Amino acid sequence: MLCPLPYAYIISLPEDKLRRERLSQSLDKIDMSYSIIEGIDGRSFDVQNHPSYDVKKRHRYFGRDLLGGELGCLLSHKKALETLVNSPHPYAIIFEDDAVIDEYFAPCISSIIALDPVPDLVRFIGKDKVYKTRYKIIKNLSDNINLARTRGVPGGAYAYFISKKGAIKLLKHLQKIYIPVDTIMGHSWETSIDNLITIPSPVTHAKIEDSNIGDERFNKTIILSGIDKHTYPIFRGFYKLRETIMKRIYFMVKSLSD
Repeated sequence: MLCPLPYAYIISLPEDKLRRERLSQSLDKIDMSYSIIEGIDGRSFDVQNHPSYDVKKRHRYFGRDLLGGELGCLLSHKKALETLVNSPHPYAIIFEDDAVIDEYFAPCISSIIALDPVPDLVRFIGKDKVYKTRYKIIKNLSDNINLARTRGVPGGAYAYFISKKGAIKLLKHLQKIYIPVDTIMGHSWETSIDNLITIPSPVTHAKIEDSNIGDERFNKTIILSGIDKHTYPIFRGFYKLRETIMKRIYFMVKSLSD
């Protein structure tokens, strides 16, 4: 027997009515209750002077700023997480409005809720790149879907299951921002939240419209000058080395305890 589906939050900018309606109709069909979280449009932000932005750390490790859209995206997820924490719900699904669910979504979620203990965070990332990275299957959720721990830091925050406890943990790392929200989700050694995914994902990402963040996020141009430009390769190398070491250690330790 399937467990009742959890509450859901849909992050959506006011202008994106079509996206929101498509996802809402899909959730209505499976009798999933939800509410809309009005997204924060950061595209016009003065990012460097935003009070939530750590410009020094961002420049030190990445050599360029977050886009306003990336900052707005993170603040929108923060808003959804805060709403969950202040709600009566023990856990929820958080969607971006361009998420697309398939027929296996409801039974997958029901199986996750039935786990003991219920996970803090399970991300739904339907990308081939995720399946090609190292992961360990830790639980069969249905005939079609497995729960797995991944060693990578996969991108994508368009759909995830999160407990109230997991939301509280994650919010502690969203106070001063220098990396996108999906990167923070993958840094399990910092958040103490297991980096869990499903293989395959019952949620994919619509390709109909362009992302509100913009393709400029793929631009790797360094904007630094002077001494900062010369020291950047050292700090960047340290960041990448630390991330590689910590994600492998965390994955190894958690896999041994399964």
